Amino acid sequence: MFPDGVLFARAAAPDGTPHSAEHVLTLLLTSLDERPPPDADTAELLRRYRLASHERRLLVVLDDVVAEQDIEQFVPNSPHAAVVLTGDRRLPTVTHEDTVCLGPLASADAVELLAVIGGRETVLGHPAAAREVAEYCDGLPLALRLVGARLAARPRWTVTDLTARLADPSRRLHELGYGGQSLHGTLTAAARRLPGDARELLRRLGALSGPEFSAADLTEDPHLEPLVEARLEHLADAWFLLPSANDARGRMRFRLPPLPHLVSRELTAAPTNNRLWPACAADATCARSPAGPRPSRNRPRKRLRGRVRLL
Repeated sequence: MFPDGVLFARAAAPDGTPHSAEHVLTLLLTSLDERPPPDADTAELLRRYRLASHERRLLVVLDDVVAEQDIEQFVPNSPHAAVVLTGDRRLPTVTHEDTVCLGPLASADAVELLAVIGGRETVLGHPAAAREVAEYCDGLPLALRLVGARLAARPRWTVTDLTARLADPSRRLHELGYGGQSLHGTLTAAARRLPGDARELLRRLGALSGPEFSAADLTEDPHLEPLVEARLEHLADAWFLLPSANDARGRMRFRLPPLPHLVSRELTAAPTNNRLWPACAADATCARSPAGPRPSRNRPRKRLRGRVRLL
C-alpha cells in the first residue's frame, strides 16, 4: 500500500516539550535520504520536503503530537500518502471521524498481549495470576508491554512472582517498568505537563474515597462549579480522569482510574507548592481574583459523608 516507505518521527521530547518544525522536518527528510544543510530554516526545509514527497506513496507516522503543533506542514505533498498521528489527548485540528481513542484492553486481550511479550508458556500456565497482572496494569498496553518484557528477561520469575511484586500500591508504578522506561515516569511526566491549576486539582483528588465525583462534590460554592468542572474536563482530556455518567441535573461525573489514582496519591503526599495555582480555586476569594490572596497551606479540609471537600 505504501511502496515508497514509512516515515517515523517523534513530534515531542519525552517530557512533552514539542520539537520544533525544523527538527521534525529534518527527521522526515533524513528518512527520505535527503541531507538538508544544518542552517536551513523552516521555509527551506518545507520546500525540500514537499519536493521529496511529491506524488510518492508514503505513510508518515508522527508520535507524541501535541495540540499546539502545526501538523499540516508535515503532510506529504501527495494524494497517495497517509498520515497517522498519536498523542495523549485529542487534537483540535483532527476531526472526530478521523480520531480513534484507544482505551484499556479487555481482560482476555490484556492476558494475550502479556503472553505474546512475556512468553506464552510462562503466562498462560498460571491463568488466574495472569488475569491479576492484567488487572494491576489496568489493561494499559504500555504497562503490559513493560511487565511482559521484564518477565521475559527474568526466566526464573513466574507470573505469580510478578503478581506479588505488583500487589503493593506504593510500589506498583515503579514495578511497571523495564529497560529505563516506567509507567511511573510516563504518568508523572504527563502530570508535569498539566497546567498548574489542573495539576493541583489532580493532587487533591488523591484524598477522595468515593469511586465517582462531579464538580459539585468538590466545592461547597455552586458559583465555583463551572470552574472546577473545566479543570476536571482538562484532566479528562489528558486521560487522568474518565467520564462515567451524567447526574440528574446533567452534570458530568468522573472517575479516577487505578493507576492515575496512584499518581494522584503521590502528589497528595508531596509538599504543596502554591505556585502551581496561578488562578486557583481553593477558595471563593482566590477564584474571583487570581491576583488576590492565595489559600493558606494550613487551611482545614472539611469532611462530608466520608469525602474530602477540596474547594
